[in-house]
Amino acid sequence: MISIQDLRFDYGEKGFSLFIESLQIERAEKVAIVGASGSGKTTLLDLISGIRLPNSGSVEVDDKRLNLLNENERRRFRASRIGLVFQEFELLEYLSVRDNILLPYRIQRFSKPTCSPDQLSERVLELAERVSIADKLHRKPQRLSQGEKQRVAICRALIHQPRLLLADEPTGNLDASNKNKILSLLIEQAKTEDSTLIVVTHDQNLIGQFDRIIDVSGFAR
Repeated sequence: MISIQDLRFDYGEKGFSLFIESLQIERAEKVAIVGASGSGKTTLLDLISGIRLPNSGSVEVDDKRLNLLNENERRRFRASRIGLVFQEFELLEYLSVRDNILLPYRIQRFSKPTCSPDQLSERVLELAERVSIADKLHRKPQRLSQGEKQRVAICRALIHQPRLLLADEPTGNLDASNKNKILSLLIEQAKTEDSTLIVVTHDQNLIGQFDRIIDVSGFAR
């Protein structure tokens, strides 16, 4: 599913760099990414998703060599095959909750739809109900709490049933009850779709639910 070879990445003037000689993550594997603040957890997700490109080496995801694709090709690849939960949510303030959830389909507007409009509406409602925001589908993000915004971002990542789920601190703004509910939903959806799940987390109470833990501190230079 994911193959990283001889990867080097740095931010230049910031002095931070990553070196990954070899990293393999299999399809349907559930992986927790841990490490100290500033050790490169979010950067690793960005490299796997093609948001950032390595200075050298290769990142291959689902048989696609991301650093050989142009920016538009990488954007389409993310929209069609990757579900992303950003640490800062990245919701569009001018769209309703419902339209934010549907954003991956809007980006793929030139692609053949995978389900009918009615099926899509049902899936939006089903996901929203699972995370307790079904009564907020017509609201704009500015009228949501931080925890509600986080749940919208999770629904958006799951809506198109992606092959790969990348989540950056998806439970960081949630109470204990909702943390378990959200992680259970991510794991359940990954199992249902035979998807790979990679989650950045600081929460030691959650990492026991993953198949493998990767500490990025060993990659930082």
